[in-house]
Amino acid sequence: MIKLLIIALLIIPLQQALADDGYQEWKKQALAELSTAPIGEGGATTFAYKDYSQKVRDLLDTRYQEAKAFTGTSSDDLILFWILGNLGQMLQGQYQHDLKELGKTYRVEDSQNQILIKEYQSYYRKALDLDDNPDAPDHLDHYMLTAIGTDVLAPPDIKEKAMKKKVMLTQQGNVIHPNQEWQSYEFLLGNYAEQKDYDNYLKTVNEMIERFPGSPRMEELLEYKR
Repeated sequence: MIKLLIIALLIIPLQQALADDGYQEWKKQALAELSTAPIGEGGATTFAYKDYSQKVRDLLDTRYQEAKAFTGTSSDDLILFWILGNLGQMLQGQYQHDLKELGKTYRVEDSQNQILIKEYQSYYRKALDLDDNPDAPDHLDHYMLTAIGTDVLAPPDIKEKAMKKKVMLTQQGNVIHPNQEWQSYEFLLGNYAEQKDYDNYLKTVNEMIERFPGSPRMEELLEYKR
C-alpha cells in the first residue's frame, strides 16, 4: 500500500510536467496561428483565420475548446486568456458574418450576440488583470494590447486599460515603430472623447504636451485643448 502511494506521488508530478509541456507547445502553435506579423521579405504571415471556410471554422472551434480546457491547469497564464479572448472575438465576428450572409439584420444588443461579446471580453479583462502582476512570467505585448484596445465593442474601461499599458510599454523602450506612443495616446483620446470624459481627455493632452515638447505636431496638441 505504501509502495503504491509512493509510486502515485512520483507519477503525479510527471503527469503535470507532461501536461505543462503539452500546453506550452499548444500555446506556441495557437499564437502562431493568431499572428498577423509578416515573416520574411514576402510579407507572408502564419495567420490561420483568413476566411470563413469550413476548414477555418473547424480550426477556430477546436482551438477555442482546447483553450477552455487548458484553463483548468493554466489558470494563471494571462496569455491563455488573451488567446481565448481573441478566438472568442473571431467567433463573434463569424456570427455577425453569417447573419449578414442570411440576409438578417445584425443587432449588437441581440441576446445571442451579447453572450458572445461578454464571453470574449471577460477573457480579455482577465488577461489585463493578470498582466497587472509585475511578477507574471509573461506579459501582454503591443500586438495583444492593440487587439484589446481597438475592439469597437469593448467597454471604455477595457480600452483605456489596454491603451495605457501600451503607452507604458513604449515609454519603457518597447517600441515597434517611431509613432507608436503618439498613436497609443490618440486611441486614449478617442476613447475619452467617445465617453465625453473631458477631464481625462484634457489630462491626457497635457501629458502628451509634456511628453513631446519639441514635436512638430505641437500645434495639433494645442488644437486638441481648444
